[in-house]
Amino acid sequence: MHLRSREFADGRVRTTRRKSNSAQGGTQVYSWAITYNRHDQGDGQSSYIGGWDVNMAGVLFGWNETPGWIGSINVGQRDAADASFIANRAGSGEKPMLGSQVGDPGGKLKPPTGVKAEVHQGDAVEITWTDASDNEVAFRVDRRIAEGRWTPIAYRPPQIAGHEENRPMWIDYLAPPGKPLAYRVVSLNGKDNDEGASDPTSALTLVKSK
Repeated sequence: MHLRSREFADGRVRTTRRKSNSAQGGTQVYSWAITYNRHDQGDGQSSYIGGWDVNMAGVLFGWNETPGWIGSINVGQRDAADASFIANRAGSGEKPMLGSQVGDPGGKLKPPTGVKAEVHQGDAVEITWTDASDNEVAFRVDRRIAEGRWTPIAYRPPQIAGHEENRPMWIDYLAPPGKPLAYRVVSLNGKDNDEGASDPTSALTLVKSK
C-alpha cells in the first residue's frame, strides 16, 4: 500500500492509496512530517515517535520529545530519501535512516522562490514553491487571513534529493471561505523562525458554499 499525507493541520490525515509493487511489499509512506509531539512515559520501543518498517520518501522529525526513540524502527533494508532530524529530544536516542540530514547544517537560509497559491477543487488552496536553499532541514507553510498574523498550517520535509514523491507543495483543506487568504513558505534550519520566509502570495478568496 502507498500512503501520501494530505492534511495534518487539524490532527487528521488525508491520504491517497494505490496498489503497491509486489517487489517492495508492505506500506510506503511519502512526504510526511512529525513535529512538536511529546511523550511523557515509556522508553525505547515502548515509547517511540516514527515509522515502523516502512519505506519513506520525504520525512521530517522535528522538535519532538520522548523518553524513548525518535526515528524509523525496524527499517531493515527499507528505502529513505529527503529525511531530516532536527531539535528532537529522545531519551533512548534518535534512529535516523541512512542518508538523513541530522542536526542544523548551518549557513544563511535562502527563502523559497516562485511561491504560488491556487484554488484546488473549489474549496481548498494548493500552495507550491521552488527550493532555493541547499541547507534547509524543513519547510513551513504559513497562512494569513486578511491583515492578520501569519499562522503556521504545515511543516514539510526538505528537498535533499528531490524525490518525485516528495514534491514541494501543500493543500490547505482547512482554508476558510469568504476571506482573503495569503500564503508564504519558510525555509527552516535548527530554529523555527521567520529568517527564511518567502514573499507572500497574492491574496485569494474561496467562494462560500450556498
